[in-house]
Amino acid sequence: MQKYYSFLHNDKEVRDSSSSGGAFTLISDLVLEEGGVVYGCVLDSELRARHIRAVNRQGRDRMRTSKYIQSDMRDIFPEIRKDLIDGTKVLFSGTPCQVSAVRQYLNTQKVDDKNLILLEVICHGVGSNRFFHDYIHHLESRYKGKAVHVNFRAKRHKGQKQDMEVRFDNGRIYSASSTKFDWYYSIYLNNLILRPSCYECLFAKKERYADLSLADHWGYKDSEAYSLIVCNSVIGENILKKAGAAKMDEISEEDIRQPYMHGPSKRPGDYDTFWKIYLSEGYLPVQKWFGNNRVRGKICDTIARIAYFLHIAGILKELKSGLSRRYRRFFDDRLG
Repeated sequence: MQKYYSFLHNDKEVRDSSSSGGAFTLISDLVLEEGGVVYGCVLDSELRARHIRAVNRQGRDRMRTSKYIQSDMRDIFPEIRKDLIDGTKVLFSGTPCQVSAVRQYLNTQKVDDKNLILLEVICHGVGSNRFFHDYIHHLESRYKGKAVHVNFRAKRHKGQKQDMEVRFDNGRIYSASSTKFDWYYSIYLNNLILRPSCYECLFAKKERYADLSLADHWGYKDSEAYSLIVCNSVIGENILKKAGAAKMDEISEEDIRQPYMHGPSKRPGDYDTFWKIYLSEGYLPVQKWFGNNRVRGKICDTIARIAYFLHIAGILKELKSGLSRRYRRFFDDRLG
């Protein structure tokens, strides 16, 4: 029987360093405190996503926040196997298909997995590494430096819960004015650069494969970004029972706004056209066709930046939201 929770870590520093409410930090802390190890995704010095093994909080902290590109897991399977054979508690964190891969590998190796905890992120789909690195190279050209740090969920702007931030070796920082106008996110969220298998994902459903599933819990009216925790097994339930001081409330299934628990991302109709232009003409031309490399996109980006600088972005959002509600009521009244 699945149980659903909204979660907010009691430490503001943890929340600020996390994609949502800090649930991954809490769960991994519990494993580390019992002498266990944590496997999760980091960006290395070349900004390549890969899974590593962490034995302490410093290593685990590198795994915080989402990375919307494919992670390389090739080196960790033997390590997980050895840890479990040695009797070490193991927490593995990844996408649902990666969780399945770990489980299947251990089954073929006939390894006892009683000390294994599987933690998945509820997944929109995995973005193209090639496109991501073209995006980074373009920013490096603009900012005249080498990108040394990327945070897909930086929370840099007040009220924003999904900021892209890139830091360069010359001290400069790129921060997206909004998800909508960022050149990576705008393409990713339109499903144009997902792996082909993501459109037919077998794991995008209510029934989950991991012991615990994490996602954003949308819908709260305050400024905090809450985690959604889905508990899928007795192992997951036993972990949550150990949770200390935190805001964790059980919620109903109706309170969840996670479309990827009901089906995979849709393959867009212009997917083939996008890839034909991208592979034949390159990154900047395809951004003119499908992204924000156009006059309108650049003007909107500039307006958004000015709004944040003047601290009126929140007011503009409220006005937009109010107008949207007003128009919805207008049409509802007339169309019944």
